[in-house]
Amino acid sequence: MLKIDDLFVTYGDEQFAELAVFLDLLRALEFLHHQHHWQASGPTAFSDHLLFQRLYEGAAGEIDLVGEKVAGLGSTRLVNSKHSLANMPRFLIAIEDGVGMAQGSSATHLVRRSLLAEKSFITAGEKLMKLLESKGLMTRGIENLLGGILDAHEGFVYLLKQRMAGEVIS
Repeated sequence: MLKIDDLFVTYGDEQFAELAVFLDLLRALEFLHHQHHWQASGPTAFSDHLLFQRLYEGAAGEIDLVGEKVAGLGSTRLVNSKHSLANMPRFLIAIEDGVGMAQGSSATHLVRRSLLAEKSFITAGEKLMKLLESKGLMTRGIENLLGGILDAHEGFVYLLKQRMAGEVIS
């Protein structure tokens, strides 16, 4: 599985490079949940469709906040699509590898994939907060922004786990 540290190198030694990677991961989450929104099918299609919509809309609202913070504190080079287009697929492929390709696009598989992505994102966010703190770059604004985003994604994990309740998870 991909280590989040592997993504940081794409931005080099820019001061807020890790925050830019967090933005890339957030954009990947929005993409994944939006894709699942379209792929929902079967007996739970309607409720899954709405669940994934809630997830991608939540992430979409956070993307601009993080992007503006990155550009404002770091530089506009940190919001360059070249880096996002490198990091997003790496994260998505790592999530797919973690869930397993064999299960295809069944409703359960979509939920598992989203759940793993959310948990991985939260882990990356927690690591980012510790890293920024250790570098002396953690401001009250960054702490509040990241804390609020991670809190929302913990809520998403709860919703996905509730969706999985009663189903056998291997």
